[in-house]
Formats: sequence, structure tokens, C-alpha cells
Amino acid sequence: VDSKPSFYVSILTPSQESSISVVSNLTLQEQWTTSNLSSFNNWEEFLPNQPASPLKQDDSYTNLTGAPGIWKKIQSPSVLTQYRSIYSISSNGTAKGDIFNAHAKIVQYGKDNNTLETTSVYRNATFNEVENLKNTRNWTINLSFEPRKDTKFFKTQIWFDINPQLPTHDENKKIKMYTGYLGIDDCVVSQDLPFLDASGFDSLFNKTVQNQIATLSVQDMNPTKITATVNATKPFVLATSYVLDDSWVATVNGQQIKPSPLYLGFVGFQINQTGQFDVLIEYKPQTWFVYASVISIASVGVIFAIYLYISRDSIRNIFTKIGKRKSEASR
Repeated sequence: VDSKPSFYVSILTPSQESSISVVSNLTLQEQWTTSNLSSFNNWEEFLPNQPASPLKQDDSYTNLTGAPGIWKKIQSPSVLTQYRSIYSISSNGTAKGDIFNAHAKIVQYGKDNNTLETTSVYRNATFNEVENLKNTRNWTINLSFEPRKDTKFFKTQIWFDINPQLPTHDENKKIKMYTGYLGIDDCVVSQDLPFLDASGFDSLFNKTVQNQIATLSVQDMNPTKITATVNATKPFVLATSYVLDDSWVATVNGQQIKPSPLYLGFVGFQINQTGQFDVLIEYKPQTWFVYASVISIASVGVIFAIYLYISRDSIRNIFTKIGKRKSEASR
């Protein structure tokens, strides 16, 4: 048996260790928390049409003063990404005053620090009123995303605004100003790197090669017909790395066996016989096509024979006339 056979032999009932699963490996965790206010030192805050400035926190709150509808955003430092990882962002805090809404936005960046278009991920915060505290609500945001292949790093932004439904002017027609406070208790970014736990799959191959319960030789007769000669000591599964659908069958001593799924897309034929014998693996539609072709050719032959029989007198007359012409020509 080759080290990577197209066909291989496995025990009839796979063991538990032959399972395949997708697992995750926690490879990164960034955390900013009010228990360590200095951890927010590299955060930034933005007001409309103004450059970024370092986040200023007073007892873990950042304030916003302005007319209804004015917004502000705060932004985390850069987090490097790894392709095919899944990043989860969890943040919570408290809103006071006239804060109307908060939502998180993930902005992805490529090389040269350019923003990748259409790659933002949004999630609105869930607000819950705090009992016995007027205009005070707890908020929570949870979201996850998988970065693009060309993403190099991302930043988490939290946006919030003054309630746009509040009155815009007072009784003297002056613009009313409101103040709100957004507090972040913590913000955690976790990275999960899913990968295929193929230890069971490797075990299946290794045990198959090292501890054969049957000797096996395979001959490809054509792309749709394969013959495997087996000398088995116990029932087994004849598995293959070929892509086979339900139209393939294995024939053993006249008994046809359909393929059964094994792992991931791999299939096998469960064979409950022992000893030395041949397994013929065929693509049935091709076999039907061959049969149909033979029947068609035979049908044409039969029809032609019938035509000759029916037309025998006419054909005899034709040959008779040809014979007479030849006789006259020879005189």
C-alpha cells in the first residue's frame, strides 16, 4: 500500500478517536478596563470636523455637549489581525444625561494604513435603565467579525450622540445645548483561530497503513471502472479519497454495495466478507450507457436483417439484372 493510497482499508466501526472537529485556539486578548484607567491612554476621541485628540476621562466618563443630534466617537488603538481568525468585541458601560444611542463600529485597514472600503461592521448597543437613577442607563455591545484577507489591523470605534428628538431651541429661540456622558467599564477584544483537528483523521490513515486488516492492490481499468483485489481477515471499509457520488457502486460476488459517507467528503464501501476476492467499483450511468449502446447497435442490426429479409425478392431481382447485363456485355 502506498503512503498516500487512493484506496485504503479501515475497520468497519471507526473508534471515537477517529473523529474530526473544528476547534478554536485563543491566541490574543486585548482588554481595556476602568480598573486601570491608564489602559485607555492610547484611545482617541473625535468631534465632527475636528482632528483626533487623546481620550480624556473623568472617573471613566467622556462627555459630549452640544445641540440635539451632535455625535462623538472614541476609538481604540490598532489591533493586528491574522487571516481566518475570528475577532470578538465585548464592551459595556454606563450612559448618563441626554445620550440617545451608542453603537460600535469596526474599521479595517490594509497596508499603508489605508481604510478598506465597505468593511465596517456595526452593532447597536443594548440599553437598560438603571433603577432609581434618572437618565442613567447601562449599555452593552457584543459583536464578532472575520477580517478580510488584505486586512492588516483594525480599530474599534464607539459612537454616541445627543438625543436628536430633544427640542432644538428654548422659549427665546436660542439653540439649546445638552450634555451627556458615556462611560466605558471595559472593552475586550478576543481572537479565536479555528482550525481543523485532524488527529483522528491522521490516526485513521496511519493505522490504516501500519495495521492493515487486509492486503490491497488497485487497478484502474478506465476512469469509470476500478478493480481492487483484497485479501481480508475481517469485515472492513474500503475507503477512497476519490470524489464518488451515489451513482458509484462496488460489486462483490454479485452483491452491489453503495458508498457511505465517512469523514468530511470521503466515502467508503462497507464490505462484510473475508478472504481473497475482487471488488469491482463502477460508475453505473456509464455502465448503463454501454448497455444502451450495445442494445442500440443490436437493434440496428436486427432492423437491417429484417429489412433484408423483407426486401429479398427485390434484391434478388437487382442482382439478376446485374448478372444479365454482364453476360450481354461479354458476348
